[in-house]
Amino acid sequence: YIFLYFYLLLLGFNICSSESPLTKKQSLSAQIKNSLIGLLFTTFAVVGIFGASFMKSRNDRQQVNFLEEKMRIITTEFSSEYKDYNAFSAQDIASVQQLLSKLAEIHSSDVNLYNSKGNLIASSRPEIFQYKLQYEKMSASAFDFLIARNHSRYTNREAIGDMEFLSAYASVTNGQNQILGYINLPNFSNQQEFTQQFAGLIVGMLNLFVILILLATISSAFIAKKITDPLTIIQNKMSKVTIGNENEKIEL
Repeated sequence: YIFLYFYLLLLGFNICSSESPLTKKQSLSAQIKNSLIGLLFTTFAVVGIFGASFMKSRNDRQQVNFLEEKMRIITTEFSSEYKDYNAFSAQDIASVQQLLSKLAEIHSSDVNLYNSKGNLIASSRPEIFQYKLQYEKMSASAFDFLIARNHSRYTNREAIGDMEFLSAYASVTNGQNQILGYINLPNFSNQQEFTQQFAGLIVGMLNLFVILILLATISSAFIAKKITDPLTIIQNKMSKVTIGNENEKIEL
């Protein structure tokens, strides 16, 4: 929007200025300059859109792969710790909470555990649920995919307020391959990292765009001079043409 406003302001200024008798000779230069800047702006917009789309797609793939690998390690450790359990009782919650906190610290990620009904059993950050920032229920899409459709893994985008993030789910089993619950790994750092990368792209393109505008302004004046000089000579010579007199040959 900033570039669009800047370009429209510059275009309007040139149009108004071209009406003045003092600047009519510069109208061709202004048109060439506007055309070049318009082309640059269009190119900038197209490259920016496709660049942002590519960055978002690549970032999402990387984050999904990263979460899935982290999930594989965490579920293996959790299942190994509770391989002899069939279910979690109220007395087990403290130990489960302690293990989740340990795993969260090792792998730098929040870790939540839900039961087969989609209810929260324990979390490495219980304050998120205590302050009602997030419901103590598995997301509806994850519940449908994992429990209703009986899948073992699921990754999707979720939101807390205005903050969006990737969230991965996977079932954890005991030694008899019975499901004990579902581990959830929300990746809150994903959006912040992408925003920083995108801001870096915009700053780099902005710097390049400013340089190209300066080059376009200089080159438009040079091109316009090359075009208008012969036309000016022709115009001056034609104004001196009279019937019955010998006319001067025009040399360009």
